[in-house]
Amino acid sequence: MTLTVSAYEPLNDQLLDEYAHEGASTRKAAQETSKDSKQSSLSTIFSIWNTMMGSSLLAIPWGFSQSGIVGGFLTCFCVGLICYYTCSLIVRHGTGYADFFELCYAYLGRWGRLLCWSSSLLVLLGALFAYDRLMSDCLYYAVNGFRSMGSDADIGETSFWSLKLSPIVVLLMMLPISSLKDFSVLSKINTFGIVAVVYVIGFVFSTSVFDQQIESSRLPPLFEGHFTKFAGILTLSFFIHNCILPILKLQRNPENNNRDLGIAFVLVGLSYALLGALAYMAYTAGSIPENFLNNYSTTQASAIIARLAVLIQLSSVFPLICCIIRGQFFGFLYQTEYPSFWHILALNLFLCGSSTLVSIFYPHIGDILRFTGAACGLIYVFILPIGVHLRKTYFTDPHTIVDNRGPTLTQALLDHDATDLDSALYEHDEESLHPRATGTVQNGLATTEVGLGPDGRYDRGYSFWLSILFHGALTSLGVASLVCQFAL
Repeated sequence: MTLTVSAYEPLNDQLLDEYAHEGASTRKAAQETSKDSKQSSLSTIFSIWNTMMGSSLLAIPWGFSQSGIVGGFLTCFCVGLICYYTCSLIVRHGTGYADFFELCYAYLGRWGRLLCWSSSLLVLLGALFAYDRLMSDCLYYAVNGFRSMGSDADIGETSFWSLKLSPIVVLLMMLPISSLKDFSVLSKINTFGIVAVVYVIGFVFSTSVFDQQIESSRLPPLFEGHFTKFAGILTLSFFIHNCILPILKLQRNPENNNRDLGIAFVLVGLSYALLGALAYMAYTAGSIPENFLNNYSTTQASAIIARLAVLIQLSSVFPLICCIIRGQFFGFLYQTEYPSFWHILALNLFLCGSSTLVSIFYPHIGDILRFTGAACGLIYVFILPIGVHLRKTYFTDPHTIVDNRGPTLTQALLDHDATDLDSALYEHDEESLHPRATGTVQNGLATTEVGLGPDGRYDRGYSFWLSILFHGALTSLGVASLVCQFAL
């Protein structure tokens, strides 16, 4: 049932009630039909864990070398806790929204959406730079490993094969693949990624514990002064804010969202902390490289397999990130993900070319990750989720609809350019009148969960000022982390 809204025709009670009841029954039937296709809590936790365990995994031991053992654990705990909290704010206020872009636009307006869009692109661009350098390293050392078969000596750089040439080979591989229109094959190959991640984790654990045999006489320092470098890396390591809502849309029991999110963050934090601490303690006698796989000999067979696994995984992830960037970029500018082949080719030349240049002239994965995490994390992890939370909780909500079937509802529909009531009516509760007003109907007003008094005005008491101070302090930590990245 579709209702066309006119500025000159008032919406009456009977019409709204008929639509609400019919819409609710239709939605319930759809929910029952699709319930079996949704995933369990265990699958949701696993999906979140798999999404967060990315390129920064191999830089975690280097991060511990900048923080010390105790300092590394404390930094991992604090950054993980803050990222979980801000991500939970997105989950809390994101019910009924497709993604974080829509949520920012609803509560922060056009500039909020623009800030969300630009910071998301910068995060993805930083990930491309890190992936390109990782692929170049893995390709270079894997080729050297095959060249040195039958010999115990590592083969170094030559005139025809070096760390400066391997990024060019990666460019020639990635540019045509990234220009494809259909990425269904790459999506299937990307399922191999979890196997690669598990193998690398197991490889680092086994070599650190059994091969190196950690001794108490050569334990590393408890604290180091450059822990803010590790904080920048971890901000990107715990970053899942841009895709948490699409993941949780597949949740069979949405009431468990916060619990499952917390469990996933704990598992990711434990994976990072244990892997980084063991690797740092095992190889503390020498300097820890930013890409931890570079610590192993090119003649070690298990290390060659690890490098090939990472190379295959990133070779499928890199074009997918290019696809996501072009979808966000051209979708924002032209409202289509594929305007033309020449548009795609020009964008991919920029993405692959800039990644290659960074890989050749600035091959520091740890620095790329920490600057990207600190700069974009300040916006995407701190400012935007906190801004949405404060805007919805304590300030006038532009989407709150008065339940008197009067001009407020009609104006809300007109403001949203709605052609039917699906964009304005709450999709889970028959009595509610808007998807953004998640409270109950009292005294003729749609009252949100927190912050509204009985007269419909926002009550800004002690809780308001405490919340402002608390969230201001969190944002200050993000600013301090970014400043420290440039100071060190």
